[in-house]
Amino acid sequence: NSWMDHISPTGTGFLVFVDGNNAYDCGVANDAGTYRTVGTSFELGLLTDGSGVSTRAALLDSIMKFFGCQVNPGVRETDADRTKQPYDRLFAVYPNPSFQKAAITYSIASTTEVRLSIVDVCGRSVCSLFSGKRDPGQYSLIWDGCDNQGKRVSAGVYFIAFSTADHATVQKIIKVR
Repeated sequence: NSWMDHISPTGTGFLVFVDGNNAYDCGVANDAGTYRTVGTSFELGLLTDGSGVSTRAALLDSIMKFFGCQVNPGVRETDADRTKQPYDRLFAVYPNPSFQKAAITYSIASTTEVRLSIVDVCGRSVCSLFSGKRDPGQYSLIWDGCDNQGKRVSAGVYFIAFSTADHATVQKIIKVR
């Protein structure tokens, strides 16, 4: 973007981003072992995607790897498979973003094993909502915003992983405080 501010490393920090002309420092990082930080002088939402490796996705992937998280851990947000009718389906979560509780509704076309869980951006299981056999029909449940130990999860992006014997889909849910 053409309105980028400057930020330069100090101390043990190091440069990780420069502007398109390599004229301005605009991103720094510091790795102090178990304590890592990344700071930028720009907002990711204002970046214009380039070609090749110059994409927001590539930038976020690099940042997540720096923090030890694997982006795209086999969890991907998808649309329902609409090639067959009726089909197993995860409906839109409400409200989303969610402050405390969120209603999750899904339908099953035939008797099948169902798994419904909340995972974080690194693909780690946060909360198992349901695992078992379901008959055909529509079902709803409420996620109270807690993990498997009953502790409230922190604000951030999570995914609802829904799978049956012949269908799997993931839907993003944003948790706010």
